[in-house]
Amino acid sequence: MESILLLDSLKETLNVTKSQYLNLSINNHINLRLTKDNASSHLLGIVNFPLENINIISYEFSSDQFGYKCFIFPAIKMLNLSYDQNNHMLQLSRINDTDEQTIMNYHNTNAKNFINIPSHRFNDVNYHEEYKAYKFIKSGMDFGTLSKHIINEFSTDSSIIYVDSQTCSIQDLQNTYFTFTNINFKSKESIRKGYEMEDFNNTSWYLKKLSNDTRDNCNLLIQLKIQFLIFINTLNASVCENMHNIIQLFVKCKDEIVLLNALESMYPSNEEHSCLDNFYLLLMTIWEFMNWEMKLYFVKTTLWNDVINKLDTDLINMRITDDDEHIKYFNFMCEKIKRQLKDIIKEKETGYLSDVKNLLYNVDTKGITNEDNLSDDSEMDLLACENNEDQYIEIYGSSEDEYAPAVAYQITYKRY
Repeated sequence: MESILLLDSLKETLNVTKSQYLNLSINNHINLRLTKDNASSHLLGIVNFPLENINIISYEFSSDQFGYKCFIFPAIKMLNLSYDQNNHMLQLSRINDTDEQTIMNYHNTNAKNFINIPSHRFNDVNYHEEYKAYKFIKSGMDFGTLSKHIINEFSTDSSIIYVDSQTCSIQDLQNTYFTFTNINFKSKESIRKGYEMEDFNNTSWYLKKLSNDTRDNCNLLIQLKIQFLIFINTLNASVCENMHNIIQLFVKCKDEIVLLNALESMYPSNEEHSCLDNFYLLLMTIWEFMNWEMKLYFVKTTLWNDVINKLDTDLINMRITDDDEHIKYFNFMCEKIKRQLKDIIKEKETGYLSDVKNLLYNVDTKGITNEDNLSDDSEMDLLACENNEDQYIEIYGSSEDEYAPAVAYQITYKRY
């Protein structure tokens, strides 16, 4: 028996939470819906799911309004999932190794009441691809590093970390909080005095600084991977924002030497493909791992358009790889993401999100066309401001004030 997850009183848990089912996901590729029918057949647990050095179990009750929650843990062979009446949530706990024989006897006696994840599931193409994608995303991580960035101050077992959609970097807000590198393009750290225009348009200096700061700790790409896994398991907006900021930090870097040096310091020297190749593979895997709802509600379309434009340029200039299969894959993904970005924008403008905006703002769109300007005066000539520090600060916000606007804007009406 490779692993076992005991489910403590599933029927009672569903009744207490007034739920029709419990969605359970293990490492993002074993997805189960446990219903009251399962509970009536006295389901006792799950066995033989593959264990990694870092594992994630996420869950959602049908009655839960706050989405998924998850537990992150190392290779613990025996676990118990039970409902905590006091905190109104599931609790994952380790079963002592000394009880292994007892647990094995319990399983052998009640084997028909366990869901067995058989080895032949690996022959299924989709399952195999999802498993490979999960292993690729978590590559380079170790639980010790991860636990330094997700702090559970009052946990009784430091080897099991609980995270949900509300977890953030504010230490006093809850028991669990993040200590990831905060990427803030409006901060004093990101823009040098006297180089405001250059550093606003080009993140090279900021990337070099943060790469050096995180070199001996947890590099930015590992932090990106950790935050992405948290996001897809909890829909946590805080890590999603910082995750996109890390991607933007690399994509807006216009100094190729700085970019390559940063990537080379973050990838092992014995990688099969170039560091730039691996970087794009990571971004494409991230995109593919997200479902449509995640893309629709959380993706920054402008940023991902920049990603595709940069990838296109690097492919044309042959900066990435000479691997024909990778080139075909990147070209395919460029076209796929472009189409999906158009669909996302269209959905936001004409679909359900548009209806919500109409209800909220009661906007009368008659006679208003897309991108109609309020006035010609609202447009500002940025080139004319290039040598005028006072005008520059008025438009972009001073680097001394991290709360000042960080982008020039044009007031427009949009059809909602």
